[in-house]
Amino acid sequence: MATDRTKEAILQAAEELFAEVGFSASMRNITARAGVNLAAVNYHYGSKDGLIRAVLARRLQPLNRMRLEQLAATEAGGNTSVESILDAFIAPALELSTDEEQGGARFVRVLARSYTDPTESIQACVQEQYAEVLERFTTAVRQVLPDVPAEELVWRLHFLQGSLSYTMAGPDAMSLIATCPSPDVSVPEEAARRLVPFIAAGLRAPLPKGVAARTPASSGA
Repeated sequence: MATDRTKEAILQAAEELFAEVGFSASMRNITARAGVNLAAVNYHYGSKDGLIRAVLARRLQPLNRMRLEQLAATEAGGNTSVESILDAFIAPALELSTDEEQGGARFVRVLARSYTDPTESIQACVQEQYAEVLERFTTAVRQVLPDVPAEELVWRLHFLQGSLSYTMAGPDAMSLIATCPSPDVSVPEEAARRLVPFIAAGLRAPLPKGVAARTPASSGA
């Protein structure tokens, strides 16, 4: 349908420009690249904030749906471990970062900008997109690591997000620290095979000095 093609053209143009210049990209430039007029953007998305939310949701909704499906399959199989939980969270994101049909490196740049240059609206959108998946995965990790206090688990999952984001940034980021030819991070399975055990070790690490293990009485903390 013409309407669907118009919406797709707008989203594609916006994603490209947000990746190139940030969320300050003008509506004029977005409509010019999409080959539509401003009225079409306002009709489909209401405002620039609405367009930004649609650009983020276009990629994050299927990504997080895949994560939840993989976690559910893992739990249904009765073989849940820290590694299997992490794989369900990490592998789909690494696949997205290398799949141009899902936005690939271009959308990774857009997502990075949503973390480093957020407005209240963008921040609210990202939180909304991640709310369910973070709640489900935090619960799953807590079940297999019951001794880790809630606050400590937040720190460790924060470090997971940072490690994953850096890995998704691809070879350009890795080349900054490589003293030999950078590994090929274009194969998501290879990156996941290394990142999952690394993060699992961090989640299982001894508690920092002065941090007490969670007890059954504080299990709701």
